[in-house]
Amino acid sequence: MKFKEGVKVKGVFLVEKYAEGLVPGVDEPSEAIECENLGLTTGLTEMLKLFTGAGGTAFNATDAEIGVGDNNTAPAASQTDLQATTNKTYVGLAGGYPTTPSSASVQFQASFGSSSANYAWNEIVVKNSSSSICLNRTTNGGSGWGTKASGTTWVVTVTWSLS
Repeated sequence: MKFKEGVKVKGVFLVEKYAEGLVPGVDEPSEAIECENLGLTTGLTEMLKLFTGAGGTAFNATDAEIGVGDNNTAPAASQTDLQATTNKTYVGLAGGYPTTPSSASVQFQASFGSSSANYAWNEIVVKNSSSSICLNRTTNGGSGWGTKASGTTWVVTVTWSLS
């Protein structure tokens, strides 16, 4: 008898947009956009190293960050970072993130405030600032998330789950 077993890794990006004067965590976002992502080979390999004790750098509260950029090149597993050359911004995680893994999932979250990343958002990654390894990348199907303006706050939450 043959058994086919496998673990499916799923990443979901949620971008919540807060208009000027609205407060994340208090007010409802003006808009929320959710999309799936592509795991990058370097990031998935790093996860396996950590899992097996073969080294690696943890994506913890000190080292993990979320990056956004303006390049809309389609995600490919061989990519290693944001593809933007000029407009790209990395922000450390919000307090309490990453969450403690439970129910086979973990979340990362970062807030891009009024003066941060004010340009067209076309790509997002979760990156380790110490090792420079990115876990995943998305372009929201090539349509991006729009252009962030000064005075607004956009919050990115990334959920990784295993099934």
